[in-house]
Amino acid sequence: MANSDPSPRLPSVGALEKLDSAVRDQFAGYGTFQTMPHGAYIARQGSHHSTMSLVLDGKLKVLCNAHGDIVDLASLRPGALVGEVSLIDCHHSSADVIVDSDHADLWTIEKEAFDAFLEKDPVAGIQVLRVIAGELCHLLRLNSEKMLREVETRKARFLDMDF
Repeated sequence: MANSDPSPRLPSVGALEKLDSAVRDQFAGYGTFQTMPHGAYIARQGSHHSTMSLVLDGKLKVLCNAHGDIVDLASLRPGALVGEVSLIDCHHSSADVIVDSDHADLWTIEKEAFDAFLEKDPVAGIQVLRVIAGELCHLLRLNSEKMLREVETRKARFLDMDF
């Protein structure tokens, strides 16, 4: 039986799997589905960024230029969100995000469309904002743990020094 609904649907993956299917379907209509080729930039460090993308297929690499050194921050796989901060606090991108597979299928929403979604259905908007806030909290915890491990490693190296 063919699907009579012509609009594409957001799959229940990653952070968005926490949304009710009706909210996910409604949210999908505010964004666009796109395929990006290998090497395409999703975001450029230091450039204005006002979109959030959900990785549907493929892999993205997150790189940061820190005082001339390129730091590999993360590899993002299907289900990952990228740019979620820009929907809430629109500033320059803090890293480069590049397609690191043959291609990447993404669903992307612009800040203006996100704001329209929130205004149209505040109850659904609260669900989406909770999901985004949960993802941001998860990232903060991961980064805090990483920094703590780094401090502990430095302290251990210092204590192991023979004076």
